[in-house]
Amino acid sequence: MVEKFNKLKLCIAKTLIDLGLSANIEYRFSQHEFDALVNLENILKPVKLAVEVLCRQDATLITAEATLKFMIKKLEDNNSALASELALCLRRRILQRRTNLNALLMYLQNPCNYCASNDDETFCLPSKNVLRKQIQEFVMRMKFGILNSPETESNGERSSSRDKQLRRSFAI
Repeated sequence: MVEKFNKLKLCIAKTLIDLGLSANIEYRFSQHEFDALVNLENILKPVKLAVEVLCRQDATLITAEATLKFMIKKLEDNNSALASELALCLRRRILQRRTNLNALLMYLQNPCNYCASNDDETFCLPSKNVLRKQIQEFVMRMKFGILNSPETESNGERSSSRDKQLRRSFAI
């Protein structure tokens, strides 16, 4: 809506003159207001692009991470207070919701090219060893999920020895 208004601002100004409303202060737009709308459009463009990519049917966690990185970089490059505040709020929310699952998928997709990074606090990636332990825990939970059930907890000695044996067999 803001983009369409910015495209039509000259037409709107001419229409206000034709209708005799350009002298009325209620209908007149200052250059400062037009500049604010252009700035708002520039801030919302990367957000619009990110939403379009995230809403695609083939979007994955990996594409989502790349999209969010791109959007935050574009917002930070904007050099306006509103864009910086939006980028900061997005970073804060991403940190609240972030898990190692995305890094795990990146690692499983291409283990040779995966490298842990701590250069960006929001999008830091854990080390390969951390991910390997998480894979081991997932396999244990998926294949032997009955280990944590109430029936096996009553047989404490048997379940703990079987648990140790399974951990040794899945050691990476």
